[in-house]
Amino acid sequence: MEEIYSITSWIKACVVGFQMEGWDTELILQKAGVAEETLNAGYCSIDVYNTIFEAAEALYGQSAGVVARRGVLPNTFHSFSLAMMSASSIYEGLCLLTEHNDSITNAVEFFVTDREQATFGFKACPGVYLEPAVAIAILGSILKTARFILPGSACIKRVEMTHIKPIHDEIYQCYFKVPIDWEQDRYALHYDPDTFDTPSMHSNPSLMLKCEQNWIEEVASFEEVSFLLRVRSFVKANLANSQLVIEYAARNFGISIRTLQRRLDSEGTSFKLLHENIRREKAIDLIIKANTVTSEVADLLGFADVGNFSRAFKRWFGKSPEQFRKEQNNHTQ
Repeated sequence: MEEIYSITSWIKACVVGFQMEGWDTELILQKAGVAEETLNAGYCSIDVYNTIFEAAEALYGQSAGVVARRGVLPNTFHSFSLAMMSASSIYEGLCLLTEHNDSITNAVEFFVTDREQATFGFKACPGVYLEPAVAIAILGSILKTARFILPGSACIKRVEMTHIKPIHDEIYQCYFKVPIDWEQDRYALHYDPDTFDTPSMHSNPSLMLKCEQNWIEEVASFEEVSFLLRVRSFVKANLANSQLVIEYAARNFGISIRTLQRRLDSEGTSFKLLHENIRREKAIDLIIKANTVTSEVADLLGFADVGNFSRAFKRWFGKSPEQFRKEQNNHTQ
């Protein structure tokens, strides 16, 4: 079975939050049996998340899930968080999070609905146990990011939690400031639709794309993740290179072409299919979310010219980039 991994930068930020609250973080890590060096790696087991929060609650009470968000600041994260915070809206930032779900964790599956439903949430993946305090801390972190993007806004209308209502639920009511539905089948934040797509005062499309690219490059360098995730991250980081072929990738990983093919075969894919799928996914982001001109999209995806890109796009979606963009813009108006 594949190891259940999650980025360490987030749990490290949570530990900083404990420290800001005046809690003894050395004692928490000691009780959790987690060495401080563990938090310096790119990824860690989801068990590290669970045991740290279990220890914090055992020592300081059930407020750990809420207290942890104090450490969630723009300067405590990898470049991905800066990408989220420079998004044009809460909705765009959350779409970015769901898009990079597999490079953040395979312990939970994020989702975001359309602007009318205006909901973000997650479920633990099959076979994964998620400590309730961890889930609350994730929701708290996401809400704090939304409040950063739209300061002074109420942002959310309702919260869903999967676990039973705790004895001291006022801790959570005080932070979320909206009704909380307990014992649901998912964790979710229901946003005010009017704020979900409100332009952010921190919007910076070029910074968002740059930070997203930096994040992709960071993930490609992490040795703790699966081979497939590393190859996906490598492809994403090198999309603009028109010479991005299997020979180039094999040289980067220091293995033969045949070995690379065999390892990707065992993951149920191929380099060509992986490259094609990632190009298609990124094309949507650039055409719709970033509203990038077609010729620039062609360059960013490594096509020799705009004609080749337009033909590939029509093969993928049955219409030209211009038609696709126009239809999407009309749909959202």
